[in-house]
Amino acid sequence: MFFLKKLLGALLSPVGLVLVLLLAGVVLMLVGGAPRLARGLLACSLLLFLAFSLPWLPNALLRPLESQVAPLAGFQEAPPRPRPKAIVVLGAGHHVRPGQPPADWLGRAASARLMEALRLRGLAGLSDLPLIFTGDTGRESLPVAEAMKRAALSLGVPEATIVSETAPRDTAEEMTVLSRRLGKSPFVLVTSAAHMPRALRLAEGAGLNPIPAPTDYRLVQASAASWQAWLPSAGNLQRADHALHEWLGLLWLRIKA
Repeated sequence: MFFLKKLLGALLSPVGLVLVLLLAGVVLMLVGGAPRLARGLLACSLLLFLAFSLPWLPNALLRPLESQVAPLAGFQEAPPRPRPKAIVVLGAGHHVRPGQPPADWLGRAASARLMEALRLRGLAGLSDLPLIFTGDTGRESLPVAEAMKRAALSLGVPEATIVSETAPRDTAEEMTVLSRRLGKSPFVLVTSAAHMPRALRLAEGAGLNPIPAPTDYRLVQASAASWQAWLPSAGNLQRADHALHEWLGLLWLRIKA
């Protein structure tokens, strides 16, 4: 089931959808017999590529995800928040580069999540709380939880305050592990803003009590008056992929419910 979920996620990503339509159109053109359908598929692949590589569609997909939870300013607000038991940082992409600083091993999302956890640790005066990193190896030789731990150590976090949960392969498994470790105790949950709605839904299903701290915002303001807004970019494709992955994840949760 885990492999099937990852395969479907890859096929239904922006690049996957474009490639599927493109290959289907090419095959039909080579086989013959349905030239109109083949041309339609090729045209759809081009239009879909343009839609995902321009800012308008990625923004439309990201906005409702990233606007659901406000950033966590601290723990001095009224009404007062309960004191958390830990700061949990969910894993994200990483690439082990021996000989380079551990912070360079982390992808954009993982790096942003680590920085937000360290920011909250300082601003809220919660430096005594454990940092719990989660995530398995993925396609790397080292689990992302361990990579984030090494990055935190290189930034001066005491090793005694760091916990690595290296077994979970996805968010659902992360919540299962956290449920065993934290129970119903409140904790700060740090993850990407677009990922937060799905993470909170899974946390609720696991009986957890998270205090959301979203980071890694991807929404950008694109003005139609700017000529750059009309240029396709790889960055827009990445943002569309990030958002579509979360929408598919939410859809999967609804199907399973």
